Amino acid sequence: MENSKLTNIPKNLPKGSIMLNDKEKERGLPDLVKLTGQIIEFVEYIEMPDIKEMAAENRNLYKNHLENKFEDFTLEYYSIYRMLVDNDNERSENLNRLFKMIDRLKDVESGKSTVDKEFSKVREELAEDYLYPQFGGKHGFQKAMEKHAKK
Repeated sequence: MENSKLTNIPKNLPKGSIMLNDKEKERGLPDLVKLTGQIIEFVEYIEMPDIKEMAAENRNLYKNHLENKFEDFTLEYYSIYRMLVDNDNERSENLNRLFKMIDRLKDVESGKSTVDKEFSKVREELAEDYLYPQFGGKHGFQKAMEKHAKK
């Protein structure tokens, strides 16, 4: 992607992180209405038949095209852009996660919740999805941790 406009994006940007512009850094949160609109516009565009065909035929051309057409979005919200284009099979699941995250940020922004509370909720949801099933559920996980602590 030598012609890519994303050369100023840090290579070690953690998955799922959001780069905030200067105005958003002052607030500590992205403009959630703007972000939601940009995500919807972006997804509607990449779901168009001719764009899907481009993605199937030439992935690099597809990404370069999107980076040019949605330059502000791809620069400001690079990780979201990547979530939506890197794996088409996970797009729906990623969109659900994004909109859930935006809902949580709205709760933080409105004062209904705090970042710490929402982080705890996310951590528990991830454990329920990925960790607890390995132990037959949360109770099995807790028993395994108790057993490990006794060693």
